[in-house]
Amino acid sequence: IFYAVKLKQEKGAPVPYAQSALEVDNSEDVDDPTEAKVQAPNVFTKVIPVIPKREVKTEGTSLGPRVDKIHNCLICNAPGKSNKDGRKLNLGSGLQELKYHYSVCVYNEGGLVPFIDPGQGSLKSEELEVYGAKFRYKCPFPNCSKNQGRNKAIGYKEYAIHCGVAHHQIEKWMVANMRPGLEEVYAAVKIAREEESMEMVDMPEVVVEEMHTCFICEGKEREGRNLSFDGSMVYQTRYHYASCYYDEGAYLHKYPPGAQNMNEEGGPKDILGKEVKYHCQEKDCSVKRKMGYKEFTIHMSNEHGGLEQVMKDDHREAIRNLAGRIKK
Repeated sequence: IFYAVKLKQEKGAPVPYAQSALEVDNSEDVDDPTEAKVQAPNVFTKVIPVIPKREVKTEGTSLGPRVDKIHNCLICNAPGKSNKDGRKLNLGSGLQELKYHYSVCVYNEGGLVPFIDPGQGSLKSEELEVYGAKFRYKCPFPNCSKNQGRNKAIGYKEYAIHCGVAHHQIEKWMVANMRPGLEEVYAAVKIAREEESMEMVDMPEVVVEEMHTCFICEGKEREGRNLSFDGSMVYQTRYHYASCYYDEGAYLHKYPPGAQNMNEEGGPKDILGKEVKYHCQEKDCSVKRKMGYKEFTIHMSNEHGGLEQVMKDDHREAIRNLAGRIKK
């Protein structure tokens, strides 16, 4: 598309173009001095191209309008039920809040468990530990906002609802549990996801850290709370149990202090190594320095298999069950 724009030549300015035909015809005639001399104003034409605007669709947006249709939750406002929070949900601009509400309702009925593994063995949904006291979860999608910054591990309830909303597991539940009235909810959720170029995928393997309180000191020592079996934390758990076993006197027969460091009761006289020190004799051990009796026995237990043996022989079943789970 082009527009022609006439621009009048400013007075006194040089003419950039050749004279017009009108100007030539009215040039000075010496044979007719009475003829009026007419000079047309100098004009030139500049062509300005007009580029039509393009309508650009950015990722995560829709060019079409989204209808704000009101919807009542089919779970908490089903026949015989009434929940104020589940009324007047919005299938358009309030779709995110709708997904969250359905995720909470479905979670409360145990409906998310088949899609979001709790990683707690064969426990039923009502038997799960869901608040993070024993099992703590991290989102298995590396680029998720839950994994950015210094976000802490969360309990199963928060984890399951998060995956329902952010990772489309509530949509999978809808597909598997379609009922009258749910079709339009599913359609709205599906269209919104596709507009964001997102796929509905199965959940990756659960990332869960199991915590427990020491079965020996029962958490009386601060270090004995929230012990973990996670690969990066299991060393601290091992060291704590090895230390607790020392306090119980479990090493006197396994690692006797020797005659020069034994009191009348058979225990060590010097536990800190002020007078008597011990040296690890295990081949390829990286610890070359000498240690006091307490440090030496904890070292032998934690680093050279003593802990597993003591645990297997423990009279407490809960501790015996840990022996195979705290291996380095």
